[in-house]
Amino acid sequence: MLKFLHFIFFLIFLAEPVFAGIQINEIMADPSCSESYCEYVELYNNGTNSINITGWKISDNTDEDFFEGNSNDIIVPGNSFALVVDSDSRVYSNFDVGNVTWIYVDDSAIGSGLSNSGETLTLKDENNNSIYSVSYPSTTDGKSYSLINGSWS
Repeated sequence: MLKFLHFIFFLIFLAEPVFAGIQINEIMADPSCSESYCEYVELYNNGTNSINITGWKISDNTDEDFFEGNSNDIIVPGNSFALVVDSDSRVYSNFDVGNVTWIYVDDSAIGSGLSNSGETLTLKDENNNSIYSVSYPSTTDGKSYSLINGSWS
């Protein structure tokens, strides 16, 4: 019995837990249309529970922006997408693009404007903890950088 308890202790303390949560799923830094209206970052809640991201922010290499929503709380349902866009793109929430949560940054650009030559984006929670970070390379006009089957391309 003692060996069994040691085995359970070993599993509990040495196993790496897997947490579901919000991740960056797609980055459109160099759209074919106006960069001031068409840049976006897509988030994905890969868990089954809704996550409240009120007070969260996104940063690039040189600037940081707080999230704003259409209501007081910004809730991303489980297994759902959210689009982060700049304040100029608020009009797009009037169009049907499927079941998506619209999130706006608090100024006219995501970070300092998504760099076409690549940079690092970081999501931070309301306590300034880094939740997710990804670096993307130089982009091609009209093509996004996307997480597909666990790999970025």
